Amino acid sequence: SYKNLYKKLNLLDFSENENISKKNKVISYNIHYGSDFFENEKIIEILKFLKNENANIYFLQEFPNIKFNNKLDLIHYFKKYLGIKNHYQKTIIKIGNIEYCSLILSRKKIEKIEILRFENWLFRLPNFCISIKINDLWYSNVHLNSDFTGLCQLYQAKELVNYIHQLNESHFILGDFNSPKKYKSIQYLNSKLEICEDENNTYPSILPMVKLDYCFNYKTNKKYNIKVKKLEYSDHYPLILEL
Repeated sequence: SYKNLYKKLNLLDFSENENISKKNKVISYNIHYGSDFFENEKIIEILKFLKNENANIYFLQEFPNIKFNNKLDLIHYFKKYLGIKNHYQKTIIKIGNIEYCSLILSRKKIEKIEILRFENWLFRLPNFCISIKINDLWYSNVHLNSDFTGLCQLYQAKELVNYIHQLNESHFILGDFNSPKKYKSIQYLNSKLEICEDENNTYPSILPMVKLDYCFNYKTNKKYNIKVKKLEYSDHYPLILEL
């Protein structure tokens, strides 16, 4: 499904985006390797949505960083199209010419980066929390493992809380927690952090039945608004945090 992507990317309008957002907006989106629930490639649609939102920070989970024959990669095209200079990626696994990774894109200079590598469970891909500091505020891009029992997520939630408490600074934590709201992992996180409440379910995008994507804050006194965007470009809905 990626074979014709290079041609479609080159048809995009890469003129500079002058309508820079006046608000501090963060988008967290599990893009399911750039495909929708039925595995149809939707990278161009995702790109246009992200540009239209014009956020300051983008957190993307399950990002397929494709290496093209012209020696450029998909991150290059995302940065160019969105008008963003700063990024950080953490590769989960590499298959052929594709790096599957968690990605952060930021309009503002990233002052500091911290990484939490969750304990790797048997037969599971590694998972990370990537944290960046901008203007004395931390933002974390989280992707927990998927485990039907919720046991793995609970262990990772405890690791995450210890990590956040060690940083011990104002912090917003967003991402795909792979945990419905009644799971012990979310209950634990809500007892140690403050959930940024939004009742909308986020998965699956064709008929959302559960909430898997969340935003939490720790020691922040900023006013914020959190909402879900109803799109079918991935199997998840994106989260939008406005400060």
